[in-house]
Amino acid sequence: LGASDADIATLAKTGQVEQYLQVRAPISGVITQRNVDPGGYLNIGDTLMTVANTDSLWLYFNTYDADYAKLRIGEEVTFQTSSLPGDSFSGHVSFIAPGIDPVTHTLQIRCDIPNPGMRLRPEMFVNGQIKTGEQQAWVIPKSAVFSIREQDYVFAQDGTRHYPRLPVKGHAFESGQYAITDGLGGTIPVVSDGAVLLNQMLEQNS
Repeated sequence: LGASDADIATLAKTGQVEQYLQVRAPISGVITQRNVDPGGYLNIGDTLMTVANTDSLWLYFNTYDADYAKLRIGEEVTFQTSSLPGDSFSGHVSFIAPGIDPVTHTLQIRCDIPNPGMRLRPEMFVNGQIKTGEQQAWVIPKSAVFSIREQDYVFAQDGTRHYPRLPVKGHAFESGQYAITDGLGGTIPVVSDGAVLLNQMLEQNS
């Protein structure tokens, strides 16, 4: 229970056990979980509490699988949390998952985050950015994009009542937007509303 040499010497000298025993943790930190209440009983092997050192935290991010080839260990990550508005924090990538999550189709990474002053707390939700390089992209409303068998498409407008369906590559970008990195030039207008319905009508008529 972390008794000090002085505690043991006092016990040997007096032969009496103190009514209250001061328990010392083997590491510095904060108590993140307490498993015993005043007046409770403990059995051999029971855990009193969990102590964690929060001077440094692990931060888990879900990234797009399309960025897998660009991610590198040691890259800087910047992030923000709604719990501390106006503040920005940073860290570095320390682990990249070996596989894609089959449910979310995202790639998980882990970052080492210094936490001076312990302002960040475990289980906080954050939004972050990793700069993996620069590439020109055309940003369009996300409502203009629809998927067929894991391929993204848009409907182009050619000035007539004909709307060609074009395959594109890209990813979600900010709220309600989609960044196209391949498959569409910036001078080609697209159908921004009703793309899914237009595709359903096209499938029914084909």
